[in-house]
Amino acid sequence: MFKSTYYQVAGTFTVIWGVFVDWLPRVFGAVIVLILGLFVADMVRVFVKKAVQALKIDKASEKVGVSRVLKTTGITLGVSGIISELINWIIILVFLSAAANILGIAVVVILIFMILFG
Repeated sequence: MFKSTYYQVAGTFTVIWGVFVDWLPRVFGAVIVLILGLFVADMVRVFVKKAVQALKIDKASEKVGVSRVLKTTGITLGVSGIISELINWIIILVFLSAAANILGIAVVVILIFMILFG
């Protein structure tokens, strides 16, 4: 009886260890993808903000009155800041979806796909 219980417990721990060892490389891969995604998103955000500012969209939005409306609603970013932050979060969501796919979490991938593409 004791040997039977011992083998059951040992078998359970062996299965748990196997799942852990199988899951660990996926977690490391997902973390690397997320870190890379944050880096890429930040670089693209800075580039887009400079490009939009070079196009003088902030000045055009001031002439049209968009900046005034943004300030009255409490938004401190200009149009270039809003565009760059929007693109930043889209890139982060794409990399988050890739990380969730690596982990095999299909629900998160579907949710992000629905957020991005309606």
